Amino acid sequence: MPAAVTATASAEVAACLGVGRALARAAVQVIYHRSRLQSKTKGKGANDAVGLGEKATKELLDLLNLAGVLSVAGINKLGTA
Repeated sequence: MPAAVTATASAEVAACLGVGRALARAAVQVIYHRSRLQSKTKGKGANDAVGLGEKATKELLDLLNLAGVLSVAGINKLGTA
């Protein structure tokens, strides 16, 4: 069983935890509690995808004076998805 799992979607958590039948119950519990807790943040934030690299995105946030308002939550690099 993994010590920790981070993911942006329930399906990713299920894929990480549901690798064996013995882990299926744990996967269902994690998905249930993630969804329950996520519902408490409804309307308190948003996310989007940006077609820029990490450095260019951070430079753009600085240029627009948004570095303290917006943050990069995840970085997908080519070949890692």
